[in-house]
Amino acid sequence: MGIDLSELRYDPDMQAILYSANLNIAIVNDIYSFKKEVSQLSFAYANNLVKVYYLQFNNIQKAIEEACAKVEQTITELDRASDRILLRYSIETDTPLHKALTKYIMYAKAMCHGHLVWGYKSQRYSLCVESLEGGVDIIL
Repeated sequence: MGIDLSELRYDPDMQAILYSANLNIAIVNDIYSFKKEVSQLSFAYANNLVKVYYLQFNNIQKAIEEACAKVEQTITELDRASDRILLRYSIETDTPLHKALTKYIMYAKAMCHGHLVWGYKSQRYSLCVESLEGGVDIIL
């Protein structure tokens, strides 16, 4: 990719971007894989955030809703951290650092979106979903 952001490695917003993108992908994966994990491993052996929320609320719909809310939080935090760091480094938008930062943020968001789309289109989770438009019903 040709991106060198080593000087921003310890910037709190840079870390928030990385953390939010990774958490987003992990939670989306847990939502998509819950049914498969439970059917293949049994509920007792499922290692999944949806299971954690289910154990907390004793309601599968509430567990899914909480996991989805957490995904929304990761998107909000990724956007806010991106806005903050770009604002700090937007004095000169034509610098290599600003260009690399903009590209990095674009790639982080693209990874989240790509994983979301891949998960429902692939056969890995057998979701039988054509589009996320208008919401999705997944029978567990």
